[in-house]
Amino acid sequence: MEEAENAFKKLKIALAELPTLTSLIPSEVLKIYLSTSKTTADTVLLENREDRQIPIYFVSHVLQGVEVGYSDMEKLALSLVNTERRLRRYFLAHSIQVLTNIPLR
Repeated sequence: MEEAENAFKKLKIALAELPTLTSLIPSEVLKIYLSTSKTTADTVLLENREDRQIPIYFVSHVLQGVEVGYSDMEKLALSLVNTERRLRRYFLAHSIQVLTNIPLR
């Protein structure tokens, strides 16, 4: 029991001290990179600053059940929908450019 409490305290401290990746500039165009594999659909939200891409947020979704059989396009759509749900405030406040590793036909 005491071990669990110590682990919880360490986790709480680590979460409280997470570094801030970047503060956003209002009306800045953000970029989302969508990537899929056989078992995952991942997204990285980035901002261009001084010829560098600064990461803002990372979303990963492990495909389960029927999702594993989705086509690449369906996986990309699922990834974008999951990202929009989790990062709604960014979508409302900024223009977003979507990039992917899958060619759109």
